Amino acid sequence: MRNKIVRIIALLFVLVSAALFIYPSVSKKVVQGINDAATEQFDEICEDVQDGDRQQAIDDGIINDDGYLLDENGEIVSDYPVVFQKDIDRLYQDSVVYNEALTDRQDLDADFSEPALILSDYGIYDGIYGPGCPPYIPKRMGRQRA
Repeated sequence: MRNKIVRIIALLFVLVSAALFIYPSVSKKVVQGINDAATEQFDEICEDVQDGDRQQAIDDGIINDDGYLLDENGEIVSDYPVVFQKDIDRLYQDSVVYNEALTDRQDLDADFSEPALILSDYGIYDGIYGPGCPPYIPKRMGRQRA
């Protein structure tokens, strides 16, 4: 009986060890799948950027308040919100201004708990601003002196 209990405990130990060993790779695959889906949706949205004005499209009943394309019956017909070039250009300009202010300030005590730009103000409702894998971001430490 004692040998049976020891074998069961040893088997449980082996199973728990194996689970802990494979958890990181399984977790990585799951997260990669989620990220790939978000990237694919972002690419689809970028390919379908509309001309015109978001507020005018809402007023005309073309999209709802969340940015989804509507049919003539007011039913949602798109899988993701419509993004307008005018809003993307405005977001880019506001981002440049914000980033330049950060570069000039170099504020080490800045509070980043609140977003600098509210993406829904620009017609981006899913919270994805851009691709997550930039090819290269140069790193500059401290402030350069003239």
